[in-house]
Amino acid sequence: MQGVSSIFKDETKLDMSYVPRDLPNREKQLKKLKNHFSGTLSQGISRHVLLYGDIGTGKTVTAKRFCQMISADAKKSGKEIKWARVNCMDHLSPNTILSAVFEELNIRIPERGFSDEEMLDNLRRYLKSRSAHLILILDDVDAHFKKYGCRFIYSLTRFNESFKLKGYEGLSLILISHDNLLERFNPATISSFGHTKIEFSRYTWEELIEIVKQRVNLAFYSGKVNDESIKLIADIASVWGDARFAIELLWKAGKIAEENDDPEVTPEHVRAAKADTYSVITESKLKYLGKHEKLVLLAIARKLRRTGKAYLRTGEAFDVYKVVCEEFGESSRKERQFLDYLKRLHGYGFIDLKISGAGERGRSHLISLPDIPAQVVEEKLREMY
Repeated sequence: MQGVSSIFKDETKLDMSYVPRDLPNREKQLKKLKNHFSGTLSQGISRHVLLYGDIGTGKTVTAKRFCQMISADAKKSGKEIKWARVNCMDHLSPNTILSAVFEELNIRIPERGFSDEEMLDNLRRYLKSRSAHLILILDDVDAHFKKYGCRFIYSLTRFNESFKLKGYEGLSLILISHDNLLERFNPATISSFGHTKIEFSRYTWEELIEIVKQRVNLAFYSGKVNDESIKLIADIASVWGDARFAIELLWKAGKIAEENDDPEVTPEHVRAAKADTYSVITESKLKYLGKHEKLVLLAIARKLRRTGKAYLRTGEAFDVYKVVCEEFGESSRKERQFLDYLKRLHGYGFIDLKISGAGERGRSHLISLPDIPAQVVEEKLREMY
């Protein structure tokens, strides 16, 4: 039986589902949410907003913390604001999204199931019976949008009007995506949803230091993580500006120190965690990529691994991409779309791009994998097919 940890005071504070009471460097976003939903709190007015930004920039934790706060404020006023978060990567269709909402709210679903319309009607009945307002967080809504477009999102924005809800009961939306999804909404949806969006920029090195220090204080016994280790974690994670990665590194470094019966977390443990976390980083980020983004990345990783080189040109990568598409029975996209995929992968932190001058197809870029072994990337991508 494992004894009590001499390193960790409360390991759950490093879990990705944990929501801290205070969110360093996301106070402005919380304030904007509070202002935007002030009418919801006071009168049950439906409001909708898009939160967008790269992976690990605090979108989900900010949305959850805000919902905790507004729900508590409503309770103090004798009102009820319910909230539910659904990850659209796990629940893609309208029916599975609504089923997840019902599960969050403990609404029973008969064995025969419900149609989408029946589920929306039962949600209306639930909210009306409680005179409650629901704030629905659709996380990674990009995944749903890619397959289903605007139709379901539009129907949710018209929920109150469709079911003639009055008073406090109703539904508001918080959509979370990686880019400004509003730019791809059709006119009817944007008219109903509104234009409000809040951007989440990548965390700076200084901001990551603050976040890591907060988690150290919450999760570790005093003096168990030295300042040099905190700085190194911020150095590594600042490449992506990714707080999720920083917290993951901190947890892994702590586990390595614990396994080795070392008295504290040192930079050597952080370096070991970085090496040991390559595949974890890849798995946690790869699931957010589209099919052809994965195929492009697979082509890059395969070419770099086989040649043993540090860089390859965009023309070379495009040629290998076409071969990889054929291998997996997919139709390759045109070169212009391929270049867009490269820009996205660069934005996500998977690859580095730098201009090399003129190539066979005009101005060319050199592509590299900055911090993840090509073999690991290739193996993980192949496992997904």
